[in-house]
Amino acid sequence: MVAMLELEGTNLTYEEFRRSCLVPNRPAIIRNACRSAGSSYFHLAELIHRLSPQALHDTIGPRTLVPVYPTPFTATLKDTEAKCDSLEAPHDAEGSTRCVQTCWGGGALMTPVEVEGSEEDDGGCREVPLAVVLQSWALGNAGKGAGDSESRVYYLKDWHLQEALERAATTAECERTGQQSAAAPECVKQRESGVHGSALYRVPHFLGADWMDPFCRYVQSASSPRAGHPRRSSTEASETSMEGAAHGLSSLSSSAPTCVGFGNNRSDYRFAYIGSVGSWTPLHCDVFGTYSWSFNVCGDKLWFFPTMAGNAYLHEHLLPLFPTPPDIRVLTGFEMEGVVQHPGDLVFVPARFYHQVHNVSGMTFPFPSYAGTETDAKAAASTASGEGAGKGRQGGAMPTSTMVGPLTMALNHNWCNVFNIECMVRTFLSDAQRLVGQLSVDDLGVICDTKDVAVWREYVDTMLHNGTNWSHASMKCFLEFCVRHIESLEPGMIAVEDERGAAELLARQLLSEVCESYEHLFET
Repeated sequence: MVAMLELEGTNLTYEEFRRSCLVPNRPAIIRNACRSAGSSYFHLAELIHRLSPQALHDTIGPRTLVPVYPTPFTATLKDTEAKCDSLEAPHDAEGSTRCVQTCWGGGALMTPVEVEGSEEDDGGCREVPLAVVLQSWALGNAGKGAGDSESRVYYLKDWHLQEALERAATTAECERTGQQSAAAPECVKQRESGVHGSALYRVPHFLGADWMDPFCRYVQSASSPRAGHPRRSSTEASETSMEGAAHGLSSLSSSAPTCVGFGNNRSDYRFAYIGSVGSWTPLHCDVFGTYSWSFNVCGDKLWFFPTMAGNAYLHEHLLPLFPTPPDIRVLTGFEMEGVVQHPGDLVFVPARFYHQVHNVSGMTFPFPSYAGTETDAKAAASTASGEGAGKGRQGGAMPTSTMVGPLTMALNHNWCNVFNIECMVRTFLSDAQRLVGQLSVDDLGVICDTKDVAVWREYVDTMLHNGTNWSHASMKCFLEFCVRHIESLEPGMIAVEDERGAAELLARQLLSEVCESYEHLFET
Protein backbone atom coordinates (compact mmCIF):
# COMPACT_ATOMS: atom_id res chain seq x y z
CA MET A 1 0.00 0.00 0.00
CA VAL A 2 1.50 3.31 -1.13
CA ALA A 3 1.08 6.47 0.96
CA MET A 4 -1.18 9.07 -0.60
CA LEU A 5 -0.20 12.71 -1.13
CA GLU A 6 -1.19 14.82 1.89
CA LEU A 7 -1.51 18.61 1.91
CA GLU A 8 -2.13 20.93 4.86
CA GLY A 9 -5.28 22.96 4.31
CA THR A 10 -4.64 25.72 6.84
CA ASN A 11 -1.94 27.28 4.66
CA LEU A 12 -2.68 25.74 1.25
CA THR A 13 -2.63 28.15 -1.71
CA TYR A 14 -4.15 27.70 -5.14
CA GLU A 15 -0.69 27.81 -6.70
CA GLU A 16 0.47 24.87 -4.56
CA PHE A 17 -2.71 22.90 -5.23
CA ARG A 18 -2.41 23.56 -8.97
CA ARG A 19 1.22 22.41 -9.01
CA SER A 20 0.65 19.34 -6.81
CA CYS A 21 -2.74 18.10 -8.05
CA LEU A 22 -4.32 19.85 -11.05
CA VAL A 23 -1.37 19.83 -13.44
CA PRO A 24 -0.28 16.20 -12.78
CA ASN A 25 -3.91 15.02 -12.26
CA ARG A 26 -2.93 13.45 -8.94
CA PRO A 27 -5.22 12.54 -6.01
CA ALA A 28 -4.58 14.04 -2.59
CA ILE A 29 -6.07 14.41 0.85
CA ILE A 30 -6.14 17.93 2.27
CA ARG A 31 -6.04 17.81 6.05
CA ASN A 32 -7.78 20.52 8.09
CA ALA A 33 -9.60 22.04 5.13
CA CYS A 34 -12.14 24.03 7.16
CA ARG A 35 -10.20 27.28 6.88
CA SER A 36 -7.17 28.60 5.05
CA ALA A 37 -5.26 31.87 5.02
CA GLY A 38 -7.85 33.64 7.13
CA SER A 39 -10.85 32.40 5.10
CA SER A 40 -13.44 30.09 6.66
CA TYR A 41 -15.07 27.46 4.43
CA PHE A 42 -16.67 24.80 6.62
CA HIS A 43 -17.88 24.96 10.24
CA LEU A 44 -18.05 21.37 11.49
CA ALA A 45 -20.37 21.90 14.45
CA GLU A 46 -22.85 23.84 12.31
CA LEU A 47 -22.65 21.27 9.51
CA ILE A 48 -23.30 18.38 11.90
CA HIS A 49 -26.30 20.26 13.30
CA ARG A 50 -27.80 21.09 9.89
CA LEU A 51 -27.23 17.58 8.50
CA SER A 52 -28.60 15.84 11.59
CA PRO A 53 -31.73 13.70 11.11
CA GLN A 54 -33.80 16.16 13.14
CA ALA A 55 -32.68 19.16 11.07
CA LEU A 56 -33.21 17.32 7.77
CA HIS A 57 -36.65 16.21 8.93
CA ASP A 58 -37.60 19.77 9.88
CA THR A 59 -36.08 21.49 6.83
CA ILE A 60 -36.63 19.03 4.00
CA GLY A 61 -39.71 17.24 5.31
CA PRO A 62 -40.30 13.52 6.02
CA ARG A 63 -42.25 12.93 2.79
CA THR A 64 -39.62 14.40 0.49
CA LEU A 65 -38.25 11.79 -1.92
CA VAL A 66 -34.50 11.23 -1.68
CA PRO A 67 -32.15 8.98 -3.71
CA VAL A 68 -30.93 5.91 -1.86
CA TYR A 69 -28.99 2.71 -2.45
CA PRO A 70 -29.87 -0.36 -0.36
CA THR A 71 -26.60 -1.16 1.37
CA PRO A 72 -25.34 -4.60 0.25
CA PHE A 73 -23.52 -5.20 3.54
CA THR A 74 -24.43 -5.16 7.19
CA ALA A 75 -22.70 -2.98 9.73
CA THR A 76 -21.52 -6.16 11.49
CA LEU A 77 -17.78 -6.48 11.07
CA LYS A 78 -15.16 -9.17 11.32
CA ASP A 79 -11.39 -9.28 11.27
CA THR A 80 -9.51 -10.13 8.12
CA GLU A 81 -5.99 -11.32 7.61
CA ALA A 82 -5.09 -8.17 5.67
CA LYS A 83 -3.08 -5.64 7.66
CA CYS A 84 -2.96 -1.99 6.71
CA ASP A 85 -0.06 -0.71 8.77
CA SER A 86 0.24 2.42 6.62
CA LEU A 87 -3.27 3.56 7.56
CA GLU A 88 -3.82 5.11 10.95
CA ALA A 89 -6.85 4.37 13.10
CA PRO A 90 -9.62 6.98 13.12
CA HIS A 91 -9.64 9.75 15.70
CA ASP A 92 -12.24 11.99 17.31
CA ALA A 93 -12.68 15.45 15.81
CA GLU A 94 -13.31 18.45 18.06
CA GLY A 95 -14.41 16.19 20.90
CA SER A 96 -17.40 14.83 18.98
CA THR A 97 -19.11 11.70 20.27
CA ARG A 98 -18.90 8.76 17.89
CA CYS A 99 -20.13 5.23 17.98
CA VAL A 100 -17.31 2.87 18.97
CA GLN A 101 -18.37 0.42 16.28
CA THR A 102 -15.93 1.04 13.44
CA CYS A 103 -14.18 -0.90 10.73
CA TRP A 104 -10.99 -0.95 12.75
CA GLY A 105 -9.85 -3.26 15.48
CA GLY A 106 -6.65 -4.61 16.91
CA GLY A 107 -4.55 -3.04 14.17
CA ALA A 108 -6.32 -5.07 11.48
CA LEU A 109 -8.60 -3.68 8.83
CA MET A 110 -12.08 -5.04 9.33
CA THR A 111 -14.36 -5.77 6.40
CA PRO A 112 -18.16 -5.85 6.22
CA VAL A 113 -19.99 -9.14 6.37
CA GLU A 114 -22.00 -9.74 3.20
CA VAL A 115 -25.64 -10.64 3.68
CA GLU A 116 -28.27 -11.91 1.33
CA GLY A 117 -30.55 -9.07 0.24
CA SER A 118 -34.06 -9.15 -1.07
CA GLU A 119 -34.78 -9.53 -4.76
CA GLU A 120 -35.68 -5.83 -4.91
CA ASP A 121 -32.28 -4.78 -3.57
CA ASP A 122 -30.38 -4.91 -6.83
CA GLY A 123 -27.96 -2.21 -5.72
CA GLY A 124 -29.52 0.39 -8.00
CA CYS A 125 -30.69 3.84 -7.04
CA ARG A 126 -34.28 4.41 -6.04
CA GLU A 127 -36.25 7.26 -4.49
CA VAL A 128 -38.02 6.84 -1.14
CA PRO A 129 -39.37 9.32 1.42
CA LEU A 130 -36.84 10.70 3.87
CA ALA A 131 -38.87 9.12 6.69
CA VAL A 132 -38.11 5.67 5.25
CA VAL A 133 -34.39 6.36 5.31
CA LEU A 134 -34.47 7.65 8.89
CA GLN A 135 -36.39 4.60 10.05
CA SER A 136 -33.97 2.23 8.29
CA TRP A 137 -31.05 3.91 10.06
CA ALA A 138 -32.81 3.67 13.42
CA LEU A 139 -33.63 -0.01 12.95
CA GLY A 140 -30.11 -0.68 11.75
CA ASN A 141 -28.77 0.89 14.93
CA ALA A 142 -31.03 -1.38 16.95
CA GLY A 143 -29.78 -4.44 15.06
CA LYS A 144 -33.09 -4.92 13.22
CA GLY A 145 -32.20 -3.44 9.85
CA ALA A 146 -29.37 -4.89 7.84
CA GLY A 147 -29.72 -8.60 7.44
CA ASP A 148 -33.46 -8.57 8.14
CA SER A 149 -35.24 -9.78 5.01
CA GLU A 150 -38.21 -7.55 5.84
CA SER A 151 -36.29 -4.29 6.21
CA ARG A 152 -33.46 -2.41 4.56
CA VAL A 153 -30.69 -0.03 5.53
CA TYR A 154 -30.25 2.72 2.98
CA TYR A 155 -27.22 4.72 1.86
CA LEU A 156 -28.36 8.26 1.05
CA LYS A 157 -26.02 8.94 -1.85
CA ASP A 158 -25.77 11.40 -4.78
CA TRP A 159 -28.39 13.54 -3.02
CA HIS A 160 -28.76 17.12 -4.25
CA LEU A 161 -29.09 18.35 -0.67
CA GLN A 162 -27.63 21.76 -1.44
CA GLU A 163 -30.32 22.41 -4.04
CA ALA A 164 -33.01 21.11 -1.66
CA LEU A 165 -31.87 23.49 1.09
CA GLU A 166 -31.76 26.41 -1.35
CA ARG A 167 -35.23 25.56 -2.60
CA ALA A 168 -36.55 25.37 0.96
CA ALA A 169 -34.97 28.74 1.78
CA THR A 170 -36.45 30.30 -1.37
CA THR A 171 -39.90 28.94 -0.51
CA ALA A 172 -39.62 30.36 2.99
CA GLU A 173 -38.52 33.72 1.58
CA CYS A 174 -41.47 33.81 -0.83
CA GLU A 175 -43.88 32.96 1.99
CA ARG A 176 -42.38 35.68 4.15
CA THR A 177 -42.66 38.34 1.44
CA GLY A 178 -46.00 37.13 0.12
CA GLN A 179 -44.67 36.67 -3.42
CA GLN A 180 -45.14 33.57 -5.57
CA SER A 181 -41.58 33.74 -6.87
CA ALA A 182 -38.57 35.65 -5.61
CA ALA A 183 -36.83 37.51 -8.43
CA ALA A 184 -33.35 36.98 -7.00
CA PRO A 185 -33.43 34.85 -3.84
CA GLU A 186 -30.60 35.34 -1.38
CA CYS A 187 -29.34 31.78 -1.91
CA VAL A 188 -28.92 32.50 -5.64
CA LYS A 189 -26.69 35.46 -4.86
CA GLN A 190 -24.79 33.35 -2.33
CA ARG A 191 -24.20 30.56 -4.84
CA GLU A 192 -22.75 33.03 -7.34
CA SER A 193 -20.16 33.97 -4.72
CA GLY A 194 -19.28 30.35 -3.90
CA VAL A 195 -21.59 29.85 -0.91
CA HIS A 196 -23.84 26.80 -1.25
CA GLY A 197 -26.79 25.11 0.43
CA SER A 198 -28.29 28.28 1.89
CA ALA A 199 -25.08 29.33 3.66
CA LEU A 200 -24.13 25.73 4.47
CA TYR A 201 -20.50 26.19 3.36
CA ARG A 202 -18.19 28.07 1.02
CA VAL A 203 -16.07 26.32 -1.64
CA PRO A 204 -12.37 26.66 -0.71
CA HIS A 205 -10.48 29.18 -2.81
CA PHE A 206 -7.47 26.88 -3.11
CA LEU A 207 -9.48 24.56 -5.40
CA GLY A 208 -9.47 27.18 -8.16
CA ALA A 209 -12.03 27.98 -10.84
CA ASP A 210 -15.20 26.00 -11.51
CA TRP A 211 -16.75 26.14 -14.99
CA MET A 212 -19.47 23.58 -14.35
CA ASP A 213 -21.55 25.17 -11.60
CA PRO A 214 -21.90 28.56 -13.38
CA PHE A 215 -23.05 26.73 -16.53
CA CYS A 216 -25.60 24.71 -14.56
CA ARG A 217 -26.90 27.93 -12.97
CA TYR A 218 -27.12 29.52 -16.41
CA VAL A 219 -29.07 26.61 -17.89
CA GLN A 220 -31.41 26.42 -14.90
CA SER A 221 -32.03 30.16 -15.10
CA ALA A 222 -32.73 29.99 -18.83
CA SER A 223 -35.18 27.11 -18.40
CA SER A 224 -36.84 28.35 -15.19
CA PRO A 225 -40.46 29.54 -15.29
CA ARG A 226 -41.21 33.21 -14.94
CA ALA A 227 -42.65 34.59 -11.72
CA GLY A 228 -46.16 33.29 -11.17
CA HIS A 229 -45.72 30.32 -13.54
CA PRO A 230 -45.53 26.76 -12.19
CA ARG A 231 -42.22 24.92 -12.21
CA ARG A 232 -42.02 22.31 -14.96
CA SER A 233 -41.88 18.67 -14.05
CA SER A 234 -38.67 16.74 -14.60
CA THR A 235 -40.37 14.97 -17.54
CA GLU A 236 -41.23 18.27 -19.18
CA ALA A 237 -37.72 19.54 -18.56
CA SER A 238 -36.29 16.37 -20.09
CA GLU A 239 -38.51 16.70 -23.17
CA THR A 240 -37.41 20.31 -23.62
CA SER A 241 -33.80 19.24 -23.26
CA MET A 242 -34.26 16.61 -25.96
CA GLU A 243 -35.83 19.18 -28.27
CA GLY A 244 -32.86 21.41 -27.63
CA ALA A 245 -30.44 18.57 -28.31
CA ALA A 246 -32.02 18.09 -31.70
CA HIS A 247 -31.76 21.76 -32.63
CA GLY A 248 -28.88 23.11 -30.54
CA LEU A 249 -26.10 22.56 -33.07
CA SER A 250 -26.59 25.73 -35.07
CA SER A 251 -23.60 27.37 -36.71
CA LEU A 252 -20.86 28.91 -34.62
CA SER A 253 -22.02 32.34 -35.73
CA SER A 254 -25.50 31.90 -34.27
CA SER A 255 -26.30 34.83 -32.00
CA ALA A 256 -28.98 33.04 -29.97
CA PRO A 257 -28.20 29.31 -29.73
CA THR A 258 -30.65 26.98 -28.06
CA CYS A 259 -29.70 26.48 -24.42
CA VAL A 260 -28.99 22.78 -23.90
CA GLY A 261 -27.59 21.64 -20.59
CA PHE A 262 -26.48 18.30 -19.22
CA GLY A 263 -29.15 15.79 -18.27
CA ASN A 264 -32.66 17.23 -18.11
CA ASN A 265 -31.56 20.88 -17.94
CA ARG A 266 -31.99 20.78 -14.15
CA SER A 267 -28.60 19.17 -13.66
CA ASP A 268 -26.71 19.94 -10.48
CA TYR A 269 -23.36 18.44 -9.51
CA ARG A 270 -23.36 19.18 -5.79
CA PHE A 271 -24.15 16.26 -3.52
CA ALA A 272 -24.43 14.98 0.03
CA TYR A 273 -23.55 11.45 1.15
CA ILE A 274 -25.00 10.11 4.41
CA GLY A 275 -24.67 6.44 5.21
CA SER A 276 -24.40 3.91 8.01
CA VAL A 277 -21.09 2.44 9.06
CA GLY A 278 -20.36 -0.43 6.68
CA SER A 279 -21.93 1.22 3.63
CA TRP A 280 -19.58 1.91 0.75
CA THR A 281 -19.22 3.12 -2.84
CA PRO A 282 -17.73 0.55 -5.24
CA LEU A 283 -14.81 1.22 -7.59
CA HIS A 284 -15.73 3.81 -10.23
CA CYS A 285 -14.72 6.96 -12.12
CA ASP A 286 -16.64 10.20 -11.68
CA VAL A 287 -19.10 11.53 -14.22
CA PHE A 288 -18.01 13.22 -17.46
CA GLY A 289 -14.28 13.13 -16.72
CA THR A 290 -14.74 15.88 -14.12
CA TYR A 291 -12.80 16.51 -10.94
CA SER A 292 -14.52 15.98 -7.62
CA TRP A 293 -13.85 16.95 -4.04
CA SER A 294 -15.36 15.32 -0.97
CA PHE A 295 -15.40 17.02 2.44
CA ASN A 296 -15.99 14.83 5.48
CA VAL A 297 -18.44 16.22 8.05
CA CYS A 298 -18.55 13.42 10.63
CA GLY A 299 -17.26 9.88 10.92
CA ASP A 300 -14.30 8.52 8.97
CA LYS A 301 -13.99 7.27 5.40
CA LEU A 302 -11.46 4.81 4.03
CA TRP A 303 -10.43 5.63 0.45
CA PHE A 304 -8.68 3.37 -2.05
CA PHE A 305 -7.03 4.74 -5.20
CA PRO A 306 -4.75 3.09 -7.72
CA THR A 307 -1.41 4.84 -8.10
CA MET A 308 -1.11 7.09 -11.16
CA ALA A 309 0.52 4.22 -13.06
CA GLY A 310 -2.13 1.87 -11.69
CA ASN A 311 -4.92 4.14 -12.90
CA ALA A 312 -3.49 4.07 -16.42
CA TYR A 313 -3.25 0.28 -16.13
CA LEU A 314 -6.93 0.00 -15.18
CA HIS A 315 -8.05 2.21 -18.07
CA GLU A 316 -5.99 0.07 -20.41
CA HIS A 317 -7.27 -3.29 -19.16
CA LEU A 318 -10.88 -2.70 -18.06
CA LEU A 319 -13.33 -3.03 -20.95
CA PRO A 320 -15.54 0.06 -21.47
CA LEU A 321 -18.77 -1.84 -22.22
CA PHE A 322 -18.45 -4.18 -19.23
CA PRO A 323 -19.18 -3.40 -15.57
CA THR A 324 -16.24 -2.20 -13.48
CA PRO A 325 -15.26 -4.75 -10.80
CA PRO A 326 -16.72 -3.35 -7.56
CA ASP A 327 -13.75 -3.96 -5.24
CA ILE A 328 -10.26 -2.75 -6.14
CA ARG A 329 -8.78 -5.10 -3.55
CA VAL A 330 -9.51 -8.17 -5.69
CA LEU A 331 -7.64 -6.78 -8.72
CA THR A 332 -3.97 -7.39 -9.45
CA GLY A 333 -1.19 -5.96 -11.59
CA PHE A 334 -0.86 -2.51 -10.03
CA GLU A 335 -0.22 -0.72 -6.73
CA MET A 336 -2.85 1.03 -4.58
CA GLU A 337 -2.97 4.07 -2.33
CA GLY A 338 -5.11 4.12 0.79
CA VAL A 339 -5.99 6.87 3.24
CA VAL A 340 -8.40 7.49 6.12
CA GLN A 341 -10.34 10.74 5.84
CA HIS A 342 -11.32 12.36 9.14
CA PRO A 343 -13.89 15.10 9.80
CA GLY A 344 -12.57 18.36 8.37
CA ASP A 345 -10.46 16.65 5.69
CA LEU A 346 -11.09 17.10 1.96
CA VAL A 347 -10.21 14.49 -0.67
CA PHE A 348 -9.42 15.57 -4.23
CA VAL A 349 -10.35 13.04 -6.94
CA PRO A 350 -8.67 13.77 -10.31
CA ALA A 351 -10.31 13.43 -13.71
CA ARG A 352 -11.00 9.83 -14.78
CA PHE A 353 -9.36 8.45 -11.66
CA TYR A 354 -10.72 5.23 -10.20
CA HIS A 355 -11.57 5.26 -6.50
CA GLN A 356 -13.51 3.30 -3.89
CA VAL A 357 -14.85 4.61 -0.56
CA HIS A 358 -15.91 2.90 2.69
CA ASN A 359 -17.72 4.46 5.66
CA VAL A 360 -15.73 3.08 8.59
CA SER A 361 -16.97 5.08 11.59
CA GLY A 362 -19.76 7.49 12.41
CA MET A 363 -21.79 9.49 14.89
CA THR A 364 -25.13 8.53 16.41
CA PHE A 365 -28.06 10.95 16.55
CA PRO A 366 -31.46 10.99 18.28
CA PHE A 367 -34.33 9.91 16.08
CA PRO A 368 -36.21 13.08 15.05
CA SER A 369 -39.34 13.97 16.94
CA TYR A 370 -42.30 15.05 14.86
CA ALA A 371 -42.89 18.76 15.30
CA GLY A 372 -46.46 18.58 13.98
CA THR A 373 -49.56 16.89 15.31
CA GLU A 374 -49.96 13.21 16.04
CA THR A 375 -51.84 12.97 12.74
CA ASP A 376 -48.80 14.37 10.93
CA ALA A 377 -46.56 11.79 12.57
CA LYS A 378 -48.85 8.91 11.61
CA ALA A 379 -49.16 10.22 8.06
CA ALA A 380 -45.38 10.36 7.64
CA ALA A 381 -44.99 6.87 9.08
CA SER A 382 -47.76 5.61 6.80
CA THR A 383 -46.02 7.15 3.80
CA ALA A 384 -42.81 5.43 4.84
CA SER A 385 -44.40 2.00 5.26
CA GLY A 386 -46.20 2.39 1.96
CA GLU A 387 -42.96 3.13 0.11
CA GLY A 388 -41.02 0.05 1.09
CA ALA A 389 -39.91 0.68 4.63
CA GLY A 390 -40.30 -3.01 5.36
CA LYS A 391 -43.15 -5.48 5.20
CA GLY A 392 -42.98 -6.27 8.89
CA ARG A 393 -42.71 -2.68 10.06
CA GLN A 394 -45.60 -1.19 11.96
CA GLY A 395 -46.92 2.32 11.32
CA GLY A 396 -46.58 5.16 13.80
CA ALA A 397 -43.76 7.31 15.10
CA MET A 398 -40.55 5.75 16.37
CA PRO A 399 -39.89 5.88 20.14
CA THR A 400 -38.21 9.13 21.15
CA SER A 401 -35.36 7.16 22.77
CA THR A 402 -34.39 5.55 19.45
CA MET A 403 -30.96 6.43 18.09
CA VAL A 404 -30.05 6.84 14.43
CA GLY A 405 -26.73 5.69 13.07
CA PRO A 406 -23.84 5.52 13.44
CA LEU A 407 -23.72 7.75 10.34
CA THR A 408 -20.91 9.05 8.15
CA MET A 409 -21.64 12.37 6.41
CA ALA A 410 -19.87 14.11 3.53
CA LEU A 411 -20.35 16.91 1.00
CA ASN A 412 -19.21 16.63 -2.61
CA HIS A 413 -18.86 18.71 -5.78
CA ASN A 414 -17.97 17.74 -9.34
CA TRP A 415 -16.25 20.50 -11.26
CA CYS A 416 -14.01 21.30 -14.18
CA ASN A 417 -11.69 24.05 -15.36
CA VAL A 418 -8.89 24.69 -17.84
CA PHE A 419 -6.83 21.75 -16.54
CA ASN A 420 -9.36 18.97 -17.19
CA ILE A 421 -11.69 20.40 -19.84
CA GLU A 422 -9.74 18.63 -22.59
CA CYS A 423 -10.08 15.31 -20.76
CA MET A 424 -13.80 15.99 -20.43
CA VAL A 425 -14.22 16.65 -24.16
CA ARG A 426 -12.11 13.62 -25.14
CA THR A 427 -14.27 11.45 -22.87
CA PHE A 428 -17.42 12.77 -24.52
CA LEU A 429 -16.11 12.27 -28.07
CA SER A 430 -15.16 8.71 -27.16
CA ASP A 431 -18.72 8.08 -25.90
CA ALA A 432 -20.14 9.49 -29.13
CA GLN A 433 -17.92 7.34 -31.35
CA ARG A 434 -18.71 4.25 -29.30
CA LEU A 435 -22.45 4.79 -29.86
CA VAL A 436 -22.03 5.48 -33.58
CA GLY A 437 -19.99 2.29 -33.87
CA GLN A 438 -23.00 0.29 -32.66
CA LEU A 439 -25.31 1.66 -35.38
CA SER A 440 -25.30 0.67 -39.03
CA VAL A 441 -26.34 2.92 -41.89
CA ASP A 442 -29.08 0.43 -42.78
CA ASP A 443 -30.47 0.53 -39.23
CA LEU A 444 -30.54 4.33 -39.19
CA GLY A 445 -32.28 4.43 -42.55
CA VAL A 446 -35.06 2.21 -41.24
CA ILE A 447 -35.35 3.88 -37.81
CA CYS A 448 -35.38 7.44 -39.16
CA ASP A 449 -37.27 6.54 -42.35
CA THR A 450 -34.87 8.66 -44.37
CA LYS A 451 -31.38 8.63 -45.82
CA ASP A 452 -30.82 12.23 -44.73
CA VAL A 453 -27.58 12.21 -42.69
CA ALA A 454 -28.64 15.40 -40.90
CA VAL A 455 -31.67 13.57 -39.48
CA TRP A 456 -29.44 10.67 -38.46
CA ARG A 457 -27.12 13.03 -36.58
CA GLU A 458 -30.02 14.58 -34.67
CA TYR A 459 -31.38 11.14 -33.81
CA VAL A 460 -28.01 9.84 -32.59
CA ASP A 461 -27.38 12.99 -30.55
CA THR A 462 -30.75 12.58 -28.86
CA MET A 463 -29.91 8.93 -28.13
CA LEU A 464 -26.58 10.02 -26.71
CA HIS A 465 -28.22 12.58 -24.44
CA ASN A 466 -30.83 10.08 -23.25
CA GLY A 467 -28.22 7.44 -22.47
CA THR A 468 -25.31 9.45 -21.09
CA ASN A 469 -26.77 12.86 -20.08
CA TRP A 470 -24.60 14.74 -22.55
CA SER A 471 -24.57 15.30 -26.30
CA HIS A 472 -22.86 17.33 -29.00
CA ALA A 473 -25.55 19.96 -28.43
CA SER A 474 -24.91 20.23 -24.69
CA MET A 475 -21.12 20.17 -25.10
CA LYS A 476 -21.34 22.90 -27.73
CA CYS A 477 -23.49 25.07 -25.45
CA PHE A 478 -21.17 24.43 -22.52
CA LEU A 479 -18.02 25.36 -24.42
CA GLU A 480 -19.69 28.44 -25.93
CA PHE A 481 -20.64 29.49 -22.41
CA CYS A 482 -17.05 29.02 -21.24
CA VAL A 483 -15.62 31.05 -24.14
CA ARG A 484 -18.08 33.92 -23.58
CA HIS A 485 -17.50 34.12 -19.85
CA ILE A 486 -13.72 33.83 -20.05
CA GLU A 487 -13.61 36.46 -22.77
CA SER A 488 -15.94 38.85 -20.91
CA LEU A 489 -13.86 38.62 -17.71
CA GLU A 490 -16.71 37.07 -15.72
CA PRO A 491 -15.58 36.35 -12.13
CA GLY A 492 -14.94 32.76 -11.09
CA MET A 493 -13.91 31.39 -14.50
CA ILE A 494 -10.20 32.02 -14.02
CA ALA A 495 -8.34 31.42 -10.76
CA VAL A 496 -5.32 33.56 -11.65
CA GLU A 497 -4.97 35.97 -14.56
CA ASP A 498 -2.03 34.18 -16.18
CA GLU A 499 -4.40 31.30 -17.10
CA ARG A 500 -6.89 33.40 -19.10
CA GLY A 501 -5.25 33.38 -22.53
CA ALA A 502 -4.57 29.65 -22.59
CA ALA A 503 -8.04 28.89 -21.20
CA GLU A 504 -9.84 30.87 -23.90
CA LEU A 505 -7.70 29.39 -26.67
CA LEU A 506 -8.25 25.83 -25.45
CA ALA A 507 -12.01 26.29 -25.04
CA ARG A 508 -12.30 27.66 -28.59
CA GLN A 509 -10.24 24.78 -29.97
CA LEU A 510 -12.34 22.16 -28.20
CA LEU A 511 -15.56 23.86 -29.31
CA SER A 512 -14.39 23.60 -32.91
CA GLU A 513 -13.56 19.90 -32.43
CA VAL A 514 -17.01 19.12 -31.00
CA CYS A 515 -18.78 20.87 -33.89
CA GLU A 516 -16.54 19.14 -36.43
CA SER A 517 -17.16 15.77 -34.80
CA TYR A 518 -20.90 16.28 -35.16
CA GLU A 519 -20.66 17.24 -38.81
CA HIS A 520 -18.58 14.14 -39.64
CA LEU A 521 -20.29 11.55 -37.41
CA PHE A 522 -20.96 9.06 -40.20
CA GLU A 523 -17.89 9.56 -42.33
CA THR A 524 -15.54 6.57 -42.47
